[in-house]
Amino acid sequence: LAGGMAIEMAKKNQVVGFVSLEMSNTEIAARLCAYDTNTDFNVVYRGLYKDMDDRHKLYRSIADSTSVLPIYVSDKTRVNVPEIRAKAEKLKALHGLDCLMIDYLQLVSAIGGSYNKIRENEIAEMSRGCKIMAKELNVPVILLCQLNREVTKGKGNDRYPQLSDLRESGAIEQDADIVMFIHQDFMAGYDKDEQGNTTEGQADLVVRKWRNGRNNFIIPLDFDGPKMKF
Repeated sequence: LAGGMAIEMAKKNQVVGFVSLEMSNTEIAARLCAYDTNTDFNVVYRGLYKDMDDRHKLYRSIADSTSVLPIYVSDKTRVNVPEIRAKAEKLKALHGLDCLMIDYLQLVSAIGGSYNKIRENEIAEMSRGCKIMAKELNVPVILLCQLNREVTKGKGNDRYPQLSDLRESGAIEQDADIVMFIHQDFMAGYDKDEQGNTTEGQADLVVRKWRNGRNNFIIPLDFDGPKMKF
């Protein structure tokens, strides 16, 4: 979802910084290219082309579109919030910056290391640091987070994620202006919807907090798994 947001913003000439602590530059580039060229991820990432013509056609499409988009990716691991901020400030000075994405919060390093620190306090410190960074750089910071395991136990209308499902700290929900969750009934064990249709290509964007808007509503999405595209 974040990759799709990055592509759509970049197509409107918005400069996007993407800090990934989980995936390599190659993986991220493959996902962005799959989204932008409407191609299956495995074709892009693993080179599963039908023939050489198919390969050249894809390469031309990437060269003409995805590769020229103003998306700047850093895949350096073991970075803390001040180091991420330094990267963002450098990018803003060199190319401008309209949005910063961080994937994901629980992999950001604690300032000064983790020795003798309570994990919840570490996450709160990082969350607050990202909030301050967003305000002082005057750009939205989109922060990806993990959920706890309890989210898989909900049934019926309670199967949708709640703010309490944010892993390891309540500070995230306090600091964030908007909190959104992706939910897929198919992954939660609901194979059919109320009309009897398969839920495999369905997803929901659950908006639980919106500081300047409406809370607790669901936006239905289509999901194309092979292209990793919402």
